[in-house]
Amino acid sequence: MLSTLTLAFELGACAMLKDLGIDPISSLLASVFIFIFTIAFYSDLSRSDRLSKYQNILFLGYLLRIALLFFDRYGKSVYQLPNSGADSEYFYIMAVQEATGLIRSRSGGFIGLFRIIFSIIGTNRLFAQFLTTLFSIVALCAITITIDEQEISDKAKSNSITALSFLPNYAILSSIFLRESIVAMCVAVSLLCYIRYYRGGSFFNLAFSFACVVAGMVFHSGVAGLIIGYLIVMVLHNRRTQSNSLSITNTVLAIIFGFGAVFLYVRYGEVFYAKMLGVNELSDVANTLSGGGSSYATYVGNSNSAGNMVIYTIPRIVFFLFSPFPWQWRGIADIIAFFFSGLYYLYIVTRAFRYLRIWDLKNKTLVLNMLIITICAVFVFAWGVSNTGTAARHRDKLVTLFAFMHALTFFPEDKQNKIQLL
Repeated sequence: MLSTLTLAFELGACAMLKDLGIDPISSLLASVFIFIFTIAFYSDLSRSDRLSKYQNILFLGYLLRIALLFFDRYGKSVYQLPNSGADSEYFYIMAVQEATGLIRSRSGGFIGLFRIIFSIIGTNRLFAQFLTTLFSIVALCAITITIDEQEISDKAKSNSITALSFLPNYAILSSIFLRESIVAMCVAVSLLCYIRYYRGGSFFNLAFSFACVVAGMVFHSGVAGLIIGYLIVMVLHNRRTQSNSLSITNTVLAIIFGFGAVFLYVRYGEVFYAKMLGVNELSDVANTLSGGGSSYATYVGNSNSAGNMVIYTIPRIVFFLFSPFPWQWRGIADIIAFFFSGLYYLYIVTRAFRYLRIWDLKNKTLVLNMLIITICAVFVFAWGVSNTGTAARHRDKLVTLFAFMHALTFFPEDKQNKIQLL
């Protein structure tokens, strides 16, 4: 609460200074605001019933992102962070130009959001980028609460939260001026609400979960795959018995939400499904651009027919989740993306399938259903990407799904010997 009030005060101060003609504020003042918020955030973590037990992990993860934020702004002469540059500069320049009236166009999504923010609080780059970093912190806190609410060991909880907090590729994407952090936040909050509904929570949880997905679709329509996964699991899962068996109530709800998704597509497609509106036939689905050294289009085929979609879906998913493979490395950025992103996803997928092979593990049904949800989301992204750089960015929009599976697939000590035999 203190950090929220602090941020509100700082935003108000920026807005007041802008009204007085001080725009942008100085970077020194922005740095002071960040320092004050940092103190307030640590205080909130230490007093939180749910987050205090993870306060050191979460706070260090926060400090890592703040350090990367300042390095991105002032250390580019030493080293330019992966994914920082063309896109992040374009987003900022466009948002500033639209907010200040230099151009008359009105973009949506990430640029549109910051056009509104800049028109209220001014255009200081450091403070704006700090706001994008905070989206990542909300995602971290949301997935931490989701994990903490599960009946799993404390070791499983802390291991998964630690891994997510310090994944270098995700931390970097969280600290630069890109939309990944806000999409990941929408996914994380959506998952929190959906799992609460899954565990027997109220209809409000389900409605808010879908609302968060829709909000995420404003910034990237690829997260619509989550809706497909949620609907499938709703049909399969019986909340009363906590097992996979058909439930008339959930089937009816799934149909209702399915019609809702169709309505949004028909009525507001340009807002929520922008990247999908150009799909008129199967051949429009796949991104097969082969330009640039990071392309893997030659390995993953195209979508010219339904047969190709079946044949190439697995290669698409493999390259999307695990690349850049060693033969695709072009420099330090690719090495970071492989060892601290691709290998993490490979590790979680392997754990999940190993977990499902043990018939009597407690969370087997939930792990299976999480795989269904994740595969649906990954499927949509995988068919829209054909190069390693974009893949590394897009898959981190879904990283909180994998962090949740990381926690669920912790093997109890008495299962270790049995697992070794498999």
